[in-house]
Amino acid sequence: MRRPRHIRFPATLTCPREQRGVTAVELIIAIAIIGLIATFAVPAWQGTIERKRLTGAAEAVYSELARARTEAMTRARNVSVSFFRSSDGETWALGLIEKNPPDPANPYASCDPRHGLADANPCVLSDGGGRTLRRMDSTAYPGVKMVALNFGAANRTGFDYVRGTAMGRNGTARFESENSGHRLHVVVAPIGRVRICSPAGATHVSGYASADCPLNP
Repeated sequence: MRRPRHIRFPATLTCPREQRGVTAVELIIAIAIIGLIATFAVPAWQGTIERKRLTGAAEAVYSELARARTEAMTRARNVSVSFFRSSDGETWALGLIEKNPPDPANPYASCDPRHGLADANPCVLSDGGGRTLRRMDSTAYPGVKMVALNFGAANRTGFDYVRGTAMGRNGTARFESENSGHRLHVVVAPIGRVRICSPAGATHVSGYASADCPLNP
């Protein structure tokens, strides 16, 4: 007769560890750490956004001025750039308009860069028998002020269609971030060259030359 097998049981049975929740002290410490990180991260992030808006505004104005010069030589007509700036600099605009037909005695045309096609005196370029509105303004760049504009009393510059020169209306449009104070200048040279610079010092924006870029030209 076969003997029955003995079944062995473990001496002790292990139970899963009791899971412990987060204590109030640990929660307070975590909140304090998050607050400390936010104290440094949020201003830095805001500063980055403000600089991007500033550079975006300056680059857009640079592009429109460079386009005006190119359009003048392509169309064989002088192209003017009219500016508008409010007294506090918070609202600004610019637009392109061609002088058609060219008139050596009065080489400039003028327009109101605040206006649309349906308004009086809009900034337009001819396009296959029609008209194309060519303007931009400050609404896309909140917090960016045009702190100064020195293209003469008429707030206007323009480019000669033969040589691409600035027709005696060289100057500077100065832009500033309202909160950070950083500055970028869009400069039109007498020969018609357009460039962006940033004054040296606390207002300087990295990535832009500071040479020949006085704070108050």
